[in-house]
Amino acid sequence: EQAAQRVMTQMEQTNKRAGTLLIASLRSAGCDLRCVASDFGAATAAIRGVSLQHCSPPQADAPLTKAAAAALRGKLAVVQRGGVTVPVKAKRVADAGAVGLIIVNTHDKAWSPAVKTKADAEDARGITIPVVIVPESSEIVLQQGATASLFVGESGEVFEPGEAATPEASVSLEPEAEPEPEPEPEPEPEPEPE
Repeated sequence: EQAAQRVMTQMEQTNKRAGTLLIASLRSAGCDLRCVASDFGAATAAIRGVSLQHCSPPQADAPLTKAAAAALRGKLAVVQRGGVTVPVKAKRVADAGAVGLIIVNTHDKAWSPAVKTKADAEDARGITIPVVIVPESSEIVLQQGATASLFVGESGEVFEPGEAATPEASVSLEPEAEPEPEPEPEPEPEPEPE
C-alpha cells in the first residue's frame, strides 16, 4: 500500500508539472485509487455505479468490432497502455459509447496522458469523456463487470470519506470549455472626402 501511495504521489507531481490541476479518483472493488487525468476530455466528471468493461483489443490499437463496441456502451472502458496514442484510444472507446476511459499503465512509474503533438491535438478534439491512467499494480481491482465510480475535478477530494458507490448508475460529464474565438477587428472608418 505504501508503494502504491508513493507511485500516486509521483503521478500527481508529474500532473502538476504538466500544468494540470485535475484531481481524479477511482473506486472499484472497495478500493479507492488516485489516478491522473489527461489534459483533454471531460474537465469534470462524476460517474457512479457503472460497470467496468475491458476493451477488445486490450490496447484499443485497432478499430473495434461491432460486438466490442456494443460491450463498451454505457460503461467505463479499461484499456492497456501502448499500441496507439491516448487520444486515438479515447476516440475509439468514446465513439463506441463508453462513459469514461481508464488506461492501465505498463508499469508503476508516474506518467501523465497528455496531448503532445499536433496530430494528438487533432485526435483529442471532440473527446468529452474523462480519460485517466492508473498504475499497473491497480489493475487487480479493475475486474471485468465490477461496479466502479470515477470522479474528476479541479481541486479538493473527490470522494467523501466512507462514501460508497451508489447502486444506480449515474453519469455527469462537463466537457472542457472551448476557448472563445478572438473577435475580428472592426474595420477602420474610411476618411471623409474633403
